[in-house]
Amino acid sequence: MSRIKFISILTILLIALTACVPRLKISSVLPDVVQVASTTDDPSAPQNVVEDKHFIQTDDFFVSEIPLTDQESIYVNTAKMITAPKAETSNRGEFKLSRNENIIWTEHYRKTRIAKKEDLKVGREVIFFRTVDDNGHFRAPQNTEEAHNGDWLLSKIEDTSSLSQGVVTVSGGFTVNSNNIRVKN
Repeated sequence: MSRIKFISILTILLIALTACVPRLKISSVLPDVVQVASTTDDPSAPQNVVEDKHFIQTDDFFVSEIPLTDQESIYVNTAKMITAPKAETSNRGEFKLSRNENIIWTEHYRKTRIAKKEDLKVGREVIFFRTVDDNGHFRAPQNTEEAHNGDWLLSKIEDTSSLSQGVVTVSGGFTVNSNNIRVKN
């Protein structure tokens, strides 16, 4: 092989290997999501699932068997919808819980997203992960295992006076980091 041919091949190889370097410089402005390939053969299922910073996927719901009424908070679980609610099922959907794969039928389900600052208002129903950080505030899940097997609570915001420090107070006096709050879509 001639020296010129060798240098040409080496140059092409180096260009191909470094083609992704500019993306590294702009990754801080790209959305913080992960694409997960679908593993189902069901054609009605989403083909791409996106996971957010709380490790909650676009096809995840938060479900409970009771509504939040006059309680300070209630436990909710992550789940996948199996059967959509309809009149024949008294508007109840069938859900498979993430933590133990139990099946429940419920009318108390929510599709959520991570809260934005403008969502954090007194009286707003919010869902947050129930694990305390070193400062005594509830923190966001740190991995998929925590997010899908840990406890989540549904509550209402009572006080936003510490929002500038990144904390809100919910019913019961619990303090929650603002980056650990989800709201209904």
